[in-house]
Amino acid sequence: MELPAPRPRFVLPLYAWAAIAAAICVSLILLQLGRAANSGQRLAALEQSVAAMARESAAKGNASAFPDHAVCAHTLYPGFRDQLDRSLATSGIQVVALDIGGARRGGESAPLDAYPVHLVAKGSYESAVSALSILGHAHPAILVDHFSLRNQTSSVSLTLEGRVFCRSRTSS
Repeated sequence: MELPAPRPRFVLPLYAWAAIAAAICVSLILLQLGRAANSGQRLAALEQSVAAMARESAAKGNASAFPDHAVCAHTLYPGFRDQLDRSLATSGIQVVALDIGGARRGGESAPLDAYPVHLVAKGSYESAVSALSILGHAHPAILVDHFSLRNQTSSVSLTLEGRVFCRSRTSS
């Protein structure tokens, strides 16, 4: 009497193999559909723009690179602080402190002087958002170095440190 041939313990049926093959085909199709047709060109353009930004950031400052009304001519006019304070009052936020320091000279190679700006305010979230919109439209522009908006349960506190730039008297 002969012993029967050993049977494999686990054999996948034909429909299981068909399901695996279908899943692989669907995955490959989705992979092809997910690739942009011009991804190589877009990547090359992105690398060029990154290289251009790196070159521009390494260059010396240029006052002509700022948009209109972003930089004031020669010195910051005396009423800027009062104008900013009145504008912020329309937002409904309570200005706790608004200080604008004296000019920090940029030196011979830098055509701009920086005036430090420090603002501390409290109010509702909506008034803080409105105040940020007002600050965003200020002329000359306030370039922000540090900003924080902290929740204090029924109100928020806003702290902003930045600079206003003016052309130095030696630049044109």
